[in-house]
Amino acid sequence: MNRPDFRGAVAWTGSFEKMAEVLAFKDWLTHADWLQLLGMFWNEFDNIRDYRLELRRILGTGGPLRGMMDWGATSTMTSC
Repeated sequence: MNRPDFRGAVAWTGSFEKMAEVLAFKDWLTHADWLQLLGMFWNEFDNIRDYRLELRRILGTGGPLRGMMDWGATSTMTSC
């Protein structure tokens, strides 16, 4: 049996359905592969805020992730 094309399936999904599709594949992939899939489409999720609690549960809040999630609220950087 061939391995499903997870990347291709997500690529053809609309921007408001992409996150649900990526989350649906979570149990089919290793955690590392799932993180890679998530990162590949990170900037294409139009409703990522709707999934913030689920993503926080899956990803945790340790390491650099917390700072990435709070960018708008905590950033002191100025725009280029």
